[in-house]
Amino acid sequence: MKDINKAATEEEVGVLHGLITTLHKLKATALIDEVRMLLENGCMAQEIIALIESKDLMAMQKWVEYNKISCILPADDDDSELSKSLKALKESQAGKVIQFTQEETGA
Repeated sequence: MKDINKAATEEEVGVLHGLITTLHKLKATALIDEVRMLLENGCMAQEIIALIESKDLMAMQKWVEYNKISCILPADDDDSELSKSLKALKESQAGKVIQFTQEETGA
């Protein structure tokens, strides 16, 4: 049987959940801002990718999956902040993204 005296209260878990969510959001926002700045300054995709810590992205991804967070934008919502932000990011990456293709081999 679990020792109830050592269990966290619902309020304590809520505070911890809020803190972790806030930290992930701050880290993601800072990363997006840094990537945008680097793209605006002409950095190549390889240089930007080298700066990104995959463990941070994986931790955020696991947090989203664990909390069953999802998002569905209405098809006609081109004026949302997320749509505008994604469109601007996509436009800023034009010509700077490495395209990986499978080369044909003559066997």
